[in-house]
Amino acid sequence: MNITQLKYVIEVSGSSSMREASSKLYVTQPALSASIRELEDELGIVIFERTNKGVSVTDDGREFLTYAKKAVGQYEILEDRYFSRESGRERFSVSTQHYNFAIKAFTELIRKTDPSRYLFSIHETKTKEVLDDVGRMKSEVGVISFSGSNEAILKKLFREYRLDFVPLMKRDTFV
Repeated sequence: MNITQLKYVIEVSGSSSMREASSKLYVTQPALSASIRELEDELGIVIFERTNKGVSVTDDGREFLTYAKKAVGQYEILEDRYFSRESGRERFSVSTQHYNFAIKAFTELIRKTDPSRYLFSIHETKTKEVLDDVGRMKSEVGVISFSGSNEAILKKLFREYRLDFVPLMKRDTFV
């Protein structure tokens, strides 16, 4: 098992077919299929159900994917941390739910900062992944919002992750 195979599995799981995934990964479809089949043989599980209509993740595959995503995430953190040191630049990463104001603030920060000093990255994702990213130090800052209905749950998660929450603003909800 290697990190490339883990990345292949993650990409295939988010695609409708091996052909689509191979195109996104810039590898041939036969090479991608062979690599995943080799991994399945090594692990002794079937990750994907293959049909003429595409691929779907098996129950064993879903479990494997949770660990593969964590492993690839940790690997990317190592790459970010140590490759940024080689370049002599600090790393600054933000994970956020999809908010236009967060993207605008991030781009404004880049404009006001010496880009030769930092490697910037922003990750748009779901609430749980924002907390995971900050908790695992993939990102230094996370941007989320919550309402009265989920406030208690999120505050509990902040404590579990040992994160500080600093409100940026309070807004009324409009439909």
